[in-house]
Order: sequence, then structure tokens, then C-alpha cells
Amino acid sequence: MLQGGSYEVVSESPLSRMVTKVDVCLKKWLPNDKFLRRRLTVDSPKVPRLYALPKIHKPGDKMRLINSNRSAPTENLAKWLVSKFEKLNPPEGLSVKNTVEFVDKVKDTFIRPNDILASFDVESLYPSIPVGEALDLLRVWLAEQDLPVEEQEMYHELTTVCMSQNYFQFNSA
Repeated sequence: MLQGGSYEVVSESPLSRMVTKVDVCLKKWLPNDKFLRRRLTVDSPKVPRLYALPKIHKPGDKMRLINSNRSAPTENLAKWLVSKFEKLNPPEGLSVKNTVEFVDKVKDTFIRPNDILASFDVESLYPSIPVGEALDLLRVWLAEQDLPVEEQEMYHELTTVCMSQNYFQFNSA
């Protein structure tokens, strides 16, 4: 799976660059809040590890790759950003969290005899998301919130740092 993907082997660990990037951004955006900067910094950071789980509900030998960011330099920062984003107005769209929310959304929908309902299973959803476009959409969504421009810029840059640190270690290599 790794040989067929768009992965490349790096000769040296990206860990120190990852840690430095997080540190520089936190000092830029939170210069007067040492306590929060400390909370968002990971003690003893490690390069994220990749592992796979079998897709037992699929035919064949399909595996789901999981990039565990446990102890990654961006782990605490990403959790903090999620907690901040959850307090904002959700983006408008056609996505649902689960089947209960889906049923609630469509229960009053009229379906004509010639209409067709379709469900799509996206293979490798997260690796298929174009990061640049996702960050552009984040910028638009943040602009729709009732936030100061500087705060919007902070959230965007910190999210960019999290999304650009896409290294992993596999089999201790």
C-alpha cells in the first residue's frame, strides 16, 4: 500500500523541524500567554506512527491506514483548535455526522417516483482531500464568523501548521 501511494522516504527525521514550526507559530500568535503555549506544546514529541487495520466489512484484503498523531508535535494544538472551532457556527453543507442525523434531515423530504437515492463510499477519503483547498475553505468559513481578523488569521495559520505536518514513521523505519 505504501509503495503504490504518493509517499516518499526521507533521509532524516523531520521531528526537529516540526517542533520548531509549532514553537515559532505559538510564539507569534500567543506571545503573552506562556501558560497556554506550554499547554499546547507536546512533552517528548515523536514523529506520528502509521499502522493499518483490516476493513473486515469489505471483500478482499483491504486495509485502512491510520496515522496516529499521539505525541506528535501538533497533537495538543490540533485538539485546542478543534475545541475552538466547535464553539463557532458550523459550516453550511450537506454532510451529516451519523445515520440518526441523516434520518432527521430527510424525514420530511418528498421523493418523487423517478428520484433515485444514492450513497457513495469514498475510498481513502482523508488522503484525497486537497489540503490547499481545505485551507481556503477554512479561511472563507472563518470570515463568516464573528471573529476579529487577527483571530481568523491565527486560526488559519495554526491549522496550516497542523495540516502541513504530514510525516509518519512505519515499522520503526
